[in-house]
Amino acid sequence: REEFRRLMNELEIPQPESDIARSAAEAHQIAAEIGYPLMLRPSYVLGGRGMEIVYDQKSLENYLESQVAEVSAEHPVLIDKFLEDALEAEVDALTDGEDTFVAAVMEHIEEAGIHSGDSACAIPSLEITDEQLKTIKDYTAKIASALDVVGLMNIQFAIYQGKVYIIEANPRASRTVPLVSKVTGINMAQLATRLMLGESLASLDLKEKEIPYTGVKEAVFPFDKFENIDAVLGPEMKATGEVMGIASTYAQAFYKAQTAAGLELPTSGKVLITVNDKDKEKIVDTAQKLKELGFEILATEGTGDFLA
Repeated sequence: REEFRRLMNELEIPQPESDIARSAAEAHQIAAEIGYPLMLRPSYVLGGRGMEIVYDQKSLENYLESQVAEVSAEHPVLIDKFLEDALEAEVDALTDGEDTFVAAVMEHIEEAGIHSGDSACAIPSLEITDEQLKTIKDYTAKIASALDVVGLMNIQFAIYQGKVYIIEANPRASRTVPLVSKVTGINMAQLATRLMLGESLASLDLKEKEIPYTGVKEAVFPFDKFENIDAVLGPEMKATGEVMGIASTYAQAFYKAQTAAGLELPTSGKVLITVNDKDKEKIVDTAQKLKELGFEILATEGTGDFLA
């Protein structure tokens, strides 16, 4: 972790502020220096297990007191500045250790902070600017070369206030490789194998091409199979599968993905809306559209007062 941060600094690739706590006292000190909100996670986990976003000192104390986070030199806790409301982007790339080909930049539909395995994503991206796409591709090439990766590589970025930050880099195949392969028509597993056997990226003659349709990946959740499971998404992965929809427009592809995931999108009925204070203004247009479509709007007290 510390070596990766040093490498990113050398490559001049921005990262969220972070540090490693080896005691509860050190965690409080780091929190005071970085500032809330924070993303916390034990150093030994996969799949987001034990990860949590904390917004104040009391939440931090509760996390440190939990059995999940027994903080010590042997079991440190990783602390990152949480980039709230950031847009998350994910890259699957092929590299031969020198040259890199970015097969796709996927735009997550859920905001940064939701585990990538739980987030829907779209190819091509929807809101990422051309300049940001160029930055993401440049950073990907720098990282792949510096780490001397051969084969597949997955990197996750966050776009916060217009600036691209790296979240993590994984020198391996990711769960999104089948999606990228299907949407782009590039057999990434086969090409990665050829690279690992010694072929060069130049010999594969890969070229970027415009995709005339949209592919949307959606996560499949077990909430209807198990009782008493918290359906609120966060940094700990809850999905048990994934599906994909492809269509000429994003809306159609998203609808197909939802249907494939087993969700029946209603055309009438009641809709419950409840959001926190900072998001209330953002929900007004959506609530108005639902009302115009004939849905009956239900809301919790605070949200209802705001929408009234």
